[in-house]
Amino acid sequence: MLKIPFAIECSSGELVEVGQVKSGRSCGCVCPSCGQSVIARQGDINQWHFAHDNKGAEPPKSLCEISFYVCCKRFVIEQLIKNETLTLSTPCYTVSEKQLISSGGSFKSKTASMAVTEEKVLTVDGFTRDGNFDLAVLIGSHNIDVILDHPERSLANISPGTNAILSVDLRFIANRYDEVRSAPGLIQQAVIDLFSIDVDHKHWIFHPREVSVRARLLEQLRSKKDDHEVKEERLSAAPIAEPQNVRCTMCNTSWIWITGEPYSCATCNTHLYIVSET
Repeated sequence: MLKIPFAIECSSGELVEVGQVKSGRSCGCVCPSCGQSVIARQGDINQWHFAHDNKGAEPPKSLCEISFYVCCKRFVIEQLIKNETLTLSTPCYTVSEKQLISSGGSFKSKTASMAVTEEKVLTVDGFTRDGNFDLAVLIGSHNIDVILDHPERSLANISPGTNAILSVDLRFIANRYDEVRSAPGLIQQAVIDLFSIDVDHKHWIFHPREVSVRARLLEQLRSKKDDHEVKEERLSAAPIAEPQNVRCTMCNTSWIWITGEPYSCATCNTHLYIVSET
């Protein structure tokens, strides 16, 4: 089970990570969920984390339902809004379409794929809160809506608008915290790495170019289907070659000849022959 490396700093009211404050009760922090005083555990053996202080100045104000991911989501939002020099790495996005094509009385499935966007590193002008999503990334004249996903979250049906929608998995930060004992600024750096470098923990839920790309794929498949049907019609309309009895005028050798086969005599190699009646 993940320990909780987040708490509210009383002096600033901001959500901070355990490596940003003093050790022990001197941290001056409270639990983000229940409001109880916490102790900053910064030992040499276990992961650095906050623990509830039963002897602290602030008693719990409610039942504590603290969650690593809920706190992490809030921490990420606050850190990104404050950060002014960040890039955003985005993954590639490829879509596919299928179509059934009739062939000789049976059906075959044809698939076509095309990239909507390649993997990119984008320069970010800023981050803002978004009413329908967790964040909006400002990139020039365009916005990318961001969903901060995690195992404890159940996403409702998402209705795409005009902006691209990118899902970012917070398990990247959880894994970093779980792998490293701790250090000052550990989670801050994990947030930067997740957004600026990593693409494996991101996927596109929607991209504005997806509609036009899918239309092009369907047009390609329709074109292939039309070509296939034309070839099928040509094959079915082609005359069936009838075998003919032929006799060489030079050596009198007879054989059965079918249109398209070599028509020279196998005995004397001449091309002079006559067609005899079957």
